[in-house]
Amino acid sequence: MLAIPIRASIIPAIQNLIIILGSLALGGALASVVIFTKTELFLLLIGGVFVIET
Repeated sequence: MLAIPIRASIIPAIQNLIIILGSLALGGALASVVIFTKTELFLLLIGGVFVIET
């Protein structure tokens, strides 16, 4: 197994990148499902709850 040395100072940046990419993938998947099932208004209703909450 190949071990790649990583400085401890960049580990938080890598973790943030992983989180952002995961969120982007989930959002893209959700948008695809909504478009294919033609339930855009339902997504606006559910998403609006989170917008109002913040």
